[in-house]
Amino acid sequence: MLPLRTRIDPGEALDGWLLRLARRNQMPAQWLVAALGLAEVVRRKTPRTLVRGMSTSQLRDMEQQAGLPRTALDTAVLAPYHLVGWPALPGSRFCAACLREPDARWPIRWQLPYTFACLRHHCLLAGYCPACQQAPHSHWSMRTGTVDAHWCTLRRPTSRDICGADLREHQPHQLDPGDARLAAQQWINTLLDTINDAGAADQLRDVHGLAQWLRRRVHPDDLGRFGDITVAAAPEHQQRRRRNTGRRHQVLETVVTAAVATQAVELLSSAT
Repeated sequence: MLPLRTRIDPGEALDGWLLRLARRNQMPAQWLVAALGLAEVVRRKTPRTLVRGMSTSQLRDMEQQAGLPRTALDTAVLAPYHLVGWPALPGSRFCAACLREPDARWPIRWQLPYTFACLRHHCLLAGYCPACQQAPHSHWSMRTGTVDAHWCTLRRPTSRDICGADLREHQPHQLDPGDARLAAQQWINTLLDTINDAGAADQLRDVHGLAQWLRRRVHPDDLGRFGDITVAAAPEHQQRRRRNTGRRHQVLETVVTAAVATQAVELLSSAT
């Protein structure tokens, strides 16, 4: 049992909660995870296993050791969303405005590919650290968990030092209140709220299928209504996807995903 406890909030991601718990116990997140009996996660040096591949028995054991109610971690992982077949993100997107708020949390839905906008702050989510251009929560270093969760503790690609950027300083892509991308995100969120309904799951699968089809075939000029940034990002994004260029690809991912997902939602909603 851990000496100091931290409750997990509704909708909070398991890895985000562990960062807060590690900070409270003044230890690196990797040490905390090992203390909770998950040494394999430490060996892999990635938190992605925590949200993608935890067994039910592992979640129950972690709840017991952390003093959480039984099943408290069931909604903190990606398992409830597996039935829609969406591909996993390499890390977590984020809203800098949300991270600036008191008691900021990292929601599990920020790790879903079709959660691309913040409805509270009318902006697109960021998919990368603006300094090192890596996806937050994609890897851990020994500093992860020892500082507040809004600091980037990823190692720089060409150095053993951590990035150290303050993610709250990211300047988001703002959207007008009537922007179609916000309406599309609201439509998707409503279905996610009822994901166990067969009809909702089918529509969410269709969002991915249509978005992937549009992503391969859309011409940049077809995205003009989403602004110059999206038009400019589309061809470079397609080239980088073909070359599979990793970190730099994340710079463009959310902007293009928001556009093609919005088009997919509009097609699906007009057909019902």
